[in-house]
Amino acid sequence: MITDYKTVVANIRRELKTYVENSGIQALVLGQSGGIDSALCTALACPVCDELNIPLISRSISIVTNKSDEQKRARNVGLNFSSDFAEVDLSKQFSVLEAAVAEDFTEADENSFDYKIRMGNLKARMRMIYLYDL
Repeated sequence: MITDYKTVVANIRRELKTYVENSGIQALVLGQSGGIDSALCTALACPVCDELNIPLISRSISIVTNKSDEQKRARNVGLNFSSDFAEVDLSKQFSVLEAAVAEDFTEADENSFDYKIRMGNLKARMRMIYLYDL
């Protein structure tokens, strides 16, 4: 069991710094979901980016079902830890993609497990494409 969290944090930041320096990365890009994972990654990366004088770019990317409390948490983390934060809404683009790729969605039960998994996968890929483009 890990009990020395300061050492863990120092090790993660050291490894991130080494990776950035060795790969010649000029910025880090993160998605802000409003969850603990993205918040922790941003908090860990912020001092490294500051030390290396590179931007920490983060985006909160809403698509149809994001809850207001998720968006608020994402905004708070992004504004407090990122050097470049913005909120993006891809809901319109999602509905176009949903209609284009899903042959049987007209009959789909929007509350079914299968439907939710399929929609979640489409949303994750859209967010990934947006962030990769940055």
